[in-house]
Amino acid sequence: MKESPAVRRATLKIRTKLGIAFATVILSVVALSFISIQRVRGISANLAEVNEINSVKQRYAINFRGSVHDRAISLRDVVLDGQLQEVDKEVADIERLTANYDKSAGPLDEMMTKSAYVTEAERQILDSIKTTERTTLPLISEVVRLRRAGKDAEARSMLIEQARPQFVAWLRQINLFIDLQEAKNKEIGAQTTALASTFTLFTSVLLVCALVLGGLAAWWAMNSLRPLRVLTARMGVLAGGDLSVEVPSTESTDEVGDIARAVAVFKANGLERIRVEREAKEQQEALDAELKARESKYRAEQQRVMDTMAASLSKLAAGDLTVRADTDVAESYQPLMRDFNVAVDRLATQLQQVRSAAEQVASAGSEITAGSDALARGASEQAAGLEAVGARVQLVASMATQSAENAAEAQRLSAEARRH
Repeated sequence: MKESPAVRRATLKIRTKLGIAFATVILSVVALSFISIQRVRGISANLAEVNEINSVKQRYAINFRGSVHDRAISLRDVVLDGQLQEVDKEVADIERLTANYDKSAGPLDEMMTKSAYVTEAERQILDSIKTTERTTLPLISEVVRLRRAGKDAEARSMLIEQARPQFVAWLRQINLFIDLQEAKNKEIGAQTTALASTFTLFTSVLLVCALVLGGLAAWWAMNSLRPLRVLTARMGVLAGGDLSVEVPSTESTDEVGDIARAVAVFKANGLERIRVEREAKEQQEALDAELKARESKYRAEQQRVMDTMAASLSKLAAGDLTVRADTDVAESYQPLMRDFNVAVDRLATQLQQVRSAAEQVASAGSEITAGSDALARGASEQAAGLEAVGARVQLVASMATQSAENAAEAQRLSAEARRH
């Protein structure tokens, strides 16, 4: 069965609709730009002719006029000046003005031969200017020659009767050339103004048409996006956490339908995620309860061990060496209890050894005391004997001293006797 146009429009993708709308706007802009470019080129060509050709030729002609006018004045001063020095200054000025004239004449001749914007009238006027120039220049030289030769009357006569009419004709022809350029510029200006006026009107009409076409295309494209706004609102509700909302336009064949189906998948994934999170939460709560029970049991066992150790240490501090820690505890605490009991056993053994050693020390102390008394008595007797011996020694020493004195006296007496 053949689809109707309405059905085909309904099945167009949004990108196709946007493409058509965009192409319509682009074509309108291209058409407007093309026509605008053509018109602007025409205006630009007219302005270029005015600014780059006619105005340049007119400027050269104005330079001609200034040079010719000033040379006429200088030539008059050559005739009227009384000093030859002043004549030389005027002649130098005439030469300078002639050089300036030639600077403009060269480029103007080149433009007249190469430019496509040269008319026959311009060529005729320029030819007449050159003819008058060729006639006037020898007259200028002749007037200067006569003035330097002192022929003032002849020089003045030639100036008034021959040179002056040529200067007037020369300036008139230059002015004709200037006026011709001005007239051409005015004509081009009128053409440019008319072209700009028609261009403005045509551009305005074309712009209105482009705006209308663009507006219609935009309305068509935006109307295609209306279901997307509804879908965006539903997506906002889904993003807020309400997964009970229905997803519209899932049967559409354009991009909106693609997005709607993707959102439906997002909704299904969200529901699945909630289910998984709920199961994970339940498992976490069961795990937390189990961990809490294990922690409570661990703390209770720890407290029982601490109480047992505290009671055993209290009895040990009170001197009860028969105390023993209960080893009926959790496996992790049993090494602690066994180490405590071993330490108490070792402490009891060491204390018994210390007690036995103390008793032996006490017995040995009694024997040492009796021996010390006997030794004291013997020492007293030995001291008395030593005193007697000391007295005898002193007596023997005294007697030995006296004997020595007596021997010395006997030797003295024997010596005196031998001298007598």
